[in-house]
Amino acid sequence: MRSRPSRRASTLRAICRELVHSVHFAGPGFSWGDEEISAAFVDQASAWGAASRPVALETSHHFAYLAARTAS
Repeated sequence: MRSRPSRRASTLRAICRELVHSVHFAGPGFSWGDEEISAAFVDQASAWGAASRPVALETSHHFAYLAARTAS
């Protein structure tokens, strides 16, 4: 039996769904964080109730952005 997601997990998944529809979304291939955001869009990711989850996703995206910018 699947447990009901926490309020935090539900909110984070809703935000990820909005982000995937944004013109600013870099796509799932940009970073691990973006891949996880995309997975949340189709409800296939885990550990969404963890308080550190948004920080990990944002940090992953930020590092990938800086790496891409530095390589240019």
